[in-house]
Amino acid sequence: MTTITISREPASGWNGAALLGWYTFWKNLTNPFSIGFAILLPIGMYFMFGTGQSYSDIWTVNGNVAATVLVSMTLYGVFMTTASLATNAALERTSGISRLYATTPLSPIANTCARIGASMGIAVVITGITYAVGAATGAKMYASAWIQTPLLILASSILASAQGLAIAFAVRSDGAFAASSAVTVFSGFLSGMFIPISQMGSFFQAVAPYAPMYGITSLVQLPLYGWETFKWSYVVNLVAWTLFFILLAAWAQRRDTAR
Repeated sequence: MTTITISREPASGWNGAALLGWYTFWKNLTNPFSIGFAILLPIGMYFMFGTGQSYSDIWTVNGNVAATVLVSMTLYGVFMTTASLATNAALERTSGISRLYATTPLSPIANTCARIGASMGIAVVITGITYAVGAATGAKMYASAWIQTPLLILASSILASAQGLAIAFAVRSDGAFAASSAVTVFSGFLSGMFIPISQMGSFFQAVAPYAPMYGITSLVQLPLYGWETFKWSYVVNLVAWTLFFILLAAWAQRRDTAR
């Protein structure tokens, strides 16, 4: 009598990651409240501070002041929105969906990366629409800046969504959104997004290079003010905080589903 043995290899921890990423992206894109806030936030701030002002047409180095405000507000809007959308994972903790993921082959790292990919897709939509509005209302930059700044802003969505996911899994679900928003606002101010670091007090000037948004804020401004001021510390800051939040999100998710 012949015995047939069927061996089954364990499923990859990345199985289903692409589907989860697409579902998360589509769910946020088709939610009128989420996508409406995501688009209106940077555009509203640009209209408030960038266009139609007496200083809007003043030329800096590679663009006018309106373009400088457009880039900064788009960065802030993308960061705030993608971080906030990522905290929706906290709702999954409450509903028990996060525990359901634990029964699938999907690993915590793959889950985190899928959600980051979805946030990058939302960032592309926000940046494209905001830049189109800016170009039609007086924002002017050299062609290189029009290309480089949105690519750098897209990179910020990786850090932002990693931050949101880390906070969503690490703190109580009812406080995740508030905690993520507080980190974003404080880090944005400390990074010189709204006020030049040189105009801050000595204490804040000393701690600013260690803020989560310092690296990406400095990098996004380089195409407008010149790459001559580039520092590797900007890249180190961005990579270090991104890896920190990704690992924290994966660890916190594993801890949460193991309970």
